[in-house]
Amino acid sequence: MRRVIINSFHSIEYTGDEFSTVVSFDAHIDTQIGLMVKDAFRAIMKLPIKQQLIWKRQSVHALLGRLFSRVIIVVPMTSLFGEGVANIEKIGEKSGLQIMLQEMIDMHLKLLQELNIDTFVSPPENLKKLVREVKGKSVAVDLDVDYLEDFQEDCYTCAPRVFPEAGLHIPEHALKLGSMWQFLKFIKRVKPQLITISELKRGSFNKPTPSLLFRKLKDLRYKIETGNLLTDEEATKLLAKYEQYWKTQIAKIVAVPFTLPVEEQIKAYMQVTKRLATAISKFPSFMRAG
Repeated sequence: MRRVIINSFHSIEYTGDEFSTVVSFDAHIDTQIGLMVKDAFRAIMKLPIKQQLIWKRQSVHALLGRLFSRVIIVVPMTSLFGEGVANIEKIGEKSGLQIMLQEMIDMHLKLLQELNIDTFVSPPENLKKLVREVKGKSVAVDLDVDYLEDFQEDCYTCAPRVFPEAGLHIPEHALKLGSMWQFLKFIKRVKPQLITISELKRGSFNKPTPSLLFRKLKDLRYKIETGNLLTDEEATKLLAKYEQYWKTQIAKIVAVPFTLPVEEQIKAYMQVTKRLATAISKFPSFMRAG
């Protein structure tokens, strides 16, 4: 039976025993390695289930890279550049923006390779090429709806992106986010047994575009199921509290440059994993306080 499982937050619903390949459509690359290391990950697993979901969300691609023989992230070029611009703005650097961005993206893609993750930059790449790579294999598809242009008002965190006024030398066709219709064509050709969908606001399920997506998937003989679903009030509160807690309590602990090789990052995180675990364990008290 072909299944679609809908979760509020990006999570893993399957294992490498079931599927050899995961294709993840996402406008964000979620590879916070520090949350996967030893004591920190154990601390996350001791949290209440709903809180586990928000903590796993930021490292879900890195976790996929550990569990599966092949992981492919489909990410729009505009989001790669948009996330890079945001990181550069944080450090206050403006000169040589185009060169710095390209260097940052190249380093990020290298990091992904070390995590057993391939990238497919689409748009602008045509998904037909990816179809040829994975068709006929045991594939699960993972969709974070922020990948899709028409879902930006319906997701919890919008896609990072750049616009023409940023002055970067990016072709106009590469400034777009993903297309729902191209995604559906990919599904029709690859026929994955499982699709997970996340980050879609619950209050948007019955709006025209999400309804159309679900209807088209049903037409392709998928059964629509719900997994870990929160109300929008629960999800937005949890997300806001998590972001506040990260900025005030966690960011200073995990300040390890992502430009380091993966093994070097892991060594650095191992040195702070007990501090990180202690901070994570205090999150439920922080939630109750507010």
